[in-house]
Amino acid sequence: MLPSQRLKELIEDKGISYSDLEHETGLPESTIRRYASGFASKIPHYAIELLAPALGTSPAYVFAGRGKRDIPRSTTPPRNIKEPTQNDRLTHRITDDELKLAKKIMALPEEDRKRILDYVYILTRHRRK
Repeated sequence: MLPSQRLKELIEDKGISYSDLEHETGLPESTIRRYASGFASKIPHYAIELLAPALGTSPAYVFAGRGKRDIPRSTTPPRNIKEPTQNDRLTHRITDDELKLAKKIMALPEEDRKRILDYVYILTRHRRK
């Protein structure tokens, strides 16, 4: 069974709406629907790390069918979830606003994320001069 199939099965079995998942994880409803339907080519690790606690399961179960399928459901996703990047080397704490922004950016299609990164690069390069 694929991660998208396990995700869809969990959503249906637990009777959780996509809008509730959007509210609990910060991931757009349309993105969650793409993941569960299998239309997304792959589900990013950070997304499963956010969705699993909201669905009352372990990330290992969603990824590979291993680990516990049913654990106490958390409506508060872990605050330290983010997609691994070079920014992992940062030593300062991420604020709630920065985390919200990162979640919104990571939910965008890859092409849009690249455009944002290009724009940030241009801005930071311009400011250094």
